[in-house]
Amino acid sequence: MSEDGKKDELIAELQGTINQLSPYKERLETHEANRRQVLLERLPESKQDKFKEHPIDVLEDLAHEYSQPGIKVKVDNQPPGAYGGYTSMAEWAANDPKGYKAQNRATSGITVGYGPKV
Repeated sequence: MSEDGKKDELIAELQGTINQLSPYKERLETHEANRRQVLLERLPESKQDKFKEHPIDVLEDLAHEYSQPGIKVKVDNQPPGAYGGYTSMAEWAANDPKGYKAQNRATSGITVGYGPKV
């Protein structure tokens, strides 16, 4: 009978510990579910179903990879320096109106309508 008493004490102690830790467990599970949802939303829709069961650390890595901006390659048939070192005629005219006018007059004699408004 003394063993039954110890067993009951241990069961009561374990039940008290479970009751004490249950709110923390629920908060952690809620936090993990929310974090998982946020990370899945950062993935392309075509990948969300595929990766929904993966661990959160894997989802974080994937979300980081997919959120990186891709390198945009500018395709331009103009020779280097065609815009006075700027990326477009409009930018050139706005940032260096004197150089833009001088170059434009020297090459064709026709001023293109990108100059600053007077």
